[in-house]
Amino acid sequence: MKNETKGFTLIELLVVIAIIAILAAILLPVLNQARQRAEAAECMNNNRQLGIAWLMYASDNQERLPINSDTRTALPPYSPSFLYHGTTQSWITCNTMNWTTGEQNTNLSYLENSKYSLLADYLKSVGVMQCPAARFVGPFQAQDGWANRSHSVVMNAAVGDGDKYLEPANPFGWSAWYVVKKTTGFHSPGPSDVWVFSDERPDSLDDNIFYCESSAQLQASGSGMLTELPRFSAWRFLRHGFC
Repeated sequence: MKNETKGFTLIELLVVIAIIAILAAILLPVLNQARQRAEAAECMNNNRQLGIAWLMYASDNQERLPINSDTRTALPPYSPSFLYHGTTQSWITCNTMNWTTGEQNTNLSYLENSKYSLLADYLKSVGVMQCPAARFVGPFQAQDGWANRSHSVVMNAAVGDGDKYLEPANPFGWSAWYVVKKTTGFHSPGPSDVWVFSDERPDSLDDNIFYCESSAQLQASGSGMLTELPRFSAWRFLRHGFC
């Protein structure tokens, strides 16, 4: 008697494919949400480590906050210098991040070498300066195999001494501008209402510093001018704090 091998019919195959498609439609959003939650948890942990390093530096330096210099402190053409008053480096060194393949976009020495970074000796890994979701590169960077740029985190320009844009005048013609230089200098608003670190949108990120307006109107209404763009998730936090 001849043995016959029985296979799936076309209808059965279509049913299997339909079931797989339904399961994928159900599971993929769940997996994506889980990935986003994991990234958010990692991001919060990164900010926590940065905050601890920032406070440890102040504790070791008579409550003086880390230098937070704008490397482009004059009108164009800029004359950047990574040393404040020619002697002291900033919390990190960052000059003109862009979408080119210039070394300043990926050189981790500017973050992890104490010659260039005041926080280098207080951090176990410079990975905390990079949002896990900030995987954005330009076309030429992608061609060279880059996965991301060196960092996405910036510091509030009003927190920490250093060179600031257009000083001694207020930046961008703002009517009010106050820079906190020591941990004891947070008055109005108090320290619990001031943000220090934030992620910046990749198409706005160009250095290590982030300016936003500081005025009585801003504090009263929660409105004001942003000269740069935070990431959306960071904006939900920034809109409740002041510079």
